[in-house]
Amino acid sequence: MLLKITLFFSCVFLIIEIKKRKYKTSKALSIIPLCLLFIIVAFNRMNNDYLAYLIAFQNNGSGFEIGFQYLIKTFKILNLQYEAIVFAIGLLLSYTVKKMMKYNANINLIIFLYCIFPLVYDINQIRNLIMYLIIIITLFSVQNRNKILYYIGVFLGVSFHTFALAYLPFYYLCGKNRKRYFEILFSAFFVMLISSSSVMKILLKIFPVKIGEYLAGGQPHLGIILVYSYVIIDVFTVWWINRKIKNKLDSEETIKMETLYRFVWYEIIILPFIPYFIEIQRFQRNGLLVKYYYCSLAMKYLKTKDKIMAIIMLTISAVIPVLVMIYTSQFYLFKYLDNNYILDCIKSFL
Repeated sequence: MLLKITLFFSCVFLIIEIKKRKYKTSKALSIIPLCLLFIIVAFNRMNNDYLAYLIAFQNNGSGFEIGFQYLIKTFKILNLQYEAIVFAIGLLLSYTVKKMMKYNANINLIIFLYCIFPLVYDINQIRNLIMYLIIIITLFSVQNRNKILYYIGVFLGVSFHTFALAYLPFYYLCGKNRKRYFEILFSAFFVMLISSSSVMKILLKIFPVKIGEYLAGGQPHLGIILVYSYVIIDVFTVWWINRKIKNKLDSEETIKMETLYRFVWYEIIILPFIPYFIEIQRFQRNGLLVKYYYCSLAMKYLKTKDKIMAIIMLTISAVIPVLVMIYTSQFYLFKYLDNNYILDCIKSFL
């Protein structure tokens, strides 16, 4: 119910945004969908991992990364319960989307696509969500060439989920021109493709428990094709839009868009490791919000027919994982989005 209402409002307001093309209009129209998105996340009271994290909260985060442990201890000192952490995550997500509002006339495009996918997974995997929201916020320091803030952000992300270590080289790569960036990126891709087996052995020694759990899940089989397809769709979408907006950006916007563009392409470094464990797909999923952000900023430079084409491509790319969820009997996860404190309060009054 909550998701359907959010999708309805964001879709209707998106149509208005496309016609109006004004920042103030977009900000005003995004208030309701953003508030609904905040409510969905901040007041969620049940999902696949909810009880596991509730138990972890009671055990002071034992077995999880140090940042998550300290977060739990801080909330306990303040005499707050696990629900307060969920609320804080809703605030963090809302803050991240709000950061994306600057000079953006298509905020509802971001909210609409995010609610289709990957919201349904993010509401379960809260440590991963905290981590990648921190990484997205640090991208603004990449644009400003603030090395210290970027690495502080990455290590803060690592303290919630070790997966954030994969983002360490990104700042260095962004210091290169585009041609050199892709030369290094593709060179790294082929090196890892050749040495993926050895890399996995090294990772298993460094992170025996975490990597061991991932490998215990077995080889992904059909999932390999799916994840490769997701990455190809992501990079093709931003490549196509980049061609359409070429030479239309001012110097400040060029830096911002280039950073986002490179971040989406950065996904390809996971491809050599997909045959080993499907969990690495989260690296691609973590880049979706950045892809939506990049495309929403680019909308004002596109012709009407190109806007429609871009929205169709983006919507299809967001719907495909949902169709896969239906095929793999995971669609029930969407029902958890209605396990909500605010919704329950409303129902009790009716």
